[in-house]
Amino acid sequence: MRNTIPTCFWSGIIIILPVVIGLLLPSIAIPWIIVNLFGYHPFSPLSILEELFGKSPSLSQNQILLLDITSSYKDTYLSIILSIILYIMSIPMIITSLVWKKQRSVLLLLVSALAISSGLIWLFAVESFRSNFSHQAASTGGLIGEEWKGKESTLVNRIIGFGSGQYFVIIAGIVALAGWLSEKIQLRRDLKSDLFS
Repeated sequence: MRNTIPTCFWSGIIIILPVVIGLLLPSIAIPWIIVNLFGYHPFSPLSILEELFGKSPSLSQNQILLLDITSSYKDTYLSIILSIILYIMSIPMIITSLVWKKQRSVLLLLVSALAISSGLIWLFAVESFRSNFSHQAASTGGLIGEEWKGKESTLVNRIIGFGSGQYFVIIAGIVALAGWLSEKIQLRRDLKSDLFS
């Protein structure tokens, strides 16, 4: 009876790992933020990395760059960079956990921390961008017509929207954490059964 429990547990982990990978990997190309300013502009980690390393595609007349428009808002800009770095770090770790069984538990915990932190920092970055943009629009009046006076945040929330990529990353982090917790619970059960056998 005792030998079947670890087998069931490891088969559970084998299911958890592909789920985490399946949530993390596609998120690199899924928009994390959408800016509806002079057109529709979705931004994913891939497009932000291209910007960061100077490999931006040839820009059309209406295309904008996220790092350019957030560079004057230091808290937003740094949060975007940090979020993307943490997200990128989580990908090789979860792939490594597939083959490095001895350290799988530690890697799952690290992936969980990185993914959840990345997603939450991104949510802060977008809210910070909205707040800074709204404040600037209200103070300069450059983008806000008279009918929007006092309703700047409503308009800015329409201009700057959340994508879905960061939510997939947060869910991946929660699934990885669940895998780590289930391992810890199983180890405790095994220790108890060893003590009382």
